[in-house]
Amino acid sequence: MDPATTLATLKHAIAALYAPQTTQRTRQEADAFLQAFVRSGFGACLEPCGALLDDPASSRAELLFAAHATHRTVRHCVFKPGAAQRPQRSHVVMDDATYARFRGRLAARAAGEGPGPLLTQHALALAAVFLKDEDPADVVARVVAALRGAALLETLRVLPEELDELSIKPQLRAARRAAFTTSAPAALAAALDHAAGLEALALRAAAPYVGRLETPCAAGDAFVAAALGTLAAPHADPDALEAAAACYRAAAERETRAGAL
Repeated sequence: MDPATTLATLKHAIAALYAPQTTQRTRQEADAFLQAFVRSGFGACLEPCGALLDDPASSRAELLFAAHATHRTVRHCVFKPGAAQRPQRSHVVMDDATYARFRGRLAARAAGEGPGPLLTQHALALAAVFLKDEDPADVVARVVAALRGAALLETLRVLPEELDELSIKPQLRAARRAAFTTSAPAALAAALDHAAGLEALALRAAAPYVGRLETPCAAGDAFVAAALGTLAAPHADPDALEAAAACYRAAAERETRAGAL
């Protein structure tokens, strides 16, 4: 199937899946096609999904499907410095140059999106990319250096949870998990720097790192104070209240663990 036909078929299936007038049978057929498309192997869905994501005319449903499919596929990519790209049905192996271009495209898409489900999908894909590549450098520092604004905050938030979902080497998993603790002050400082106008998102991003602090830090204290202020506000936004509760709960659990030592 040529790229234009593939894209048209994708758009038709996505429309059929979500259109209210679609029959149950047609919806099931569309869902089966889309699931098979994502699982087709060799990373075949990446380019068509990229075309949807980079097309300003794409519908919200098309964007969400493409971002979700990209994230699922990235979980089965292998990034190896100096490795030649070779086709595999179960995994996509990318060399340095291919990886850099791919990561750049993911970052650009996330940078153009505000808080919401689509940004979360972009952030999950970015988190998987940063966590799976075999660069030994601190993963938190690399994310902070590469991203800004809402994209940075959401990617910081999902990094720890995405690590739990990935299949990676045990020593790499241990190094990534250790970075969440050793670099918690840096993650919190970066989140605080980008919190203006994105306070609820910043509180959510801070929660995993506030809970991992080994010693207090200024940024961590600032987030706990902001969480307490939000919780005490008489007419706080429900989303902000939920974010504040998550941040304060993480801080309280950390204090409980510290007191038990």
